[in-house]
Amino acid sequence: MCGYASRIGKIPKFFLPIDNENSLLLNSVKIMLKSQFKIKIITTNDYCNIVKKYLENHLSLDGIDIIPFESMTMSETILAAKQQSNSIYSLIMPDTYFNVNNPLGEMFHFYNNNNCDVVLGIFKIRSDQIGKLGQVKFDNNLNLVDVIDKDNKCEYLWAWGTILWNENFLPFINKISPHIGYGLIPALESGIRIKVYKFNVNYFDCGTVSEYKALLNHLS
Repeated sequence: MCGYASRIGKIPKFFLPIDNENSLLLNSVKIMLKSQFKIKIITTNDYCNIVKKYLENHLSLDGIDIIPFESMTMSETILAAKQQSNSIYSLIMPDTYFNVNNPLGEMFHFYNNNNCDVVLGIFKIRSDQIGKLGQVKFDNNLNLVDVIDKDNKCEYLWAWGTILWNENFLPFINKISPHIGYGLIPALESGIRIKVYKFNVNYFDCGTVSEYKALLNHLS
């Protein structure tokens, strides 16, 4: 969560409320706690203590590391969280929402039962999201075939919103790339095995006011 909230009036998107007791951040952390992954929340120096105090008011911080880090891109942030070898990584972006009980757990189970290096959690794209997300094409065996990022002429019907990967994907994450999705096609072309896992729920990326309003309308 290392952005500077430039698109929503300098309000950190992850603090946006989604009901009286919940926020985008709290919802994502609750999801991750169900997966039994070690949780790392990486955010700016300015937000670090605020995030810690906010979460302490709602849940235990056992198993959660809140790390101050200044970065220019999501990719740089992810690389800063790199562990020793043989680690499995997963990511939920802090300004997103989808109502699945344990999505990372489901993806990890799928990963363990398939011969792959990366699993993309994908969602049926809505008409208002076309051109705003990374849209994907895949074959009948759920192998990724193509990814097109933020192209309003793309006709692919599914978009990826969360991701799980092993260390074989790390060399394809370039710290100057805006997000790690830019590494998917180079990885695919190099023989990295990428599969998709379908979630049959609505996915919301609350990067703008209009997208946040769409989520609130959906929840009401």
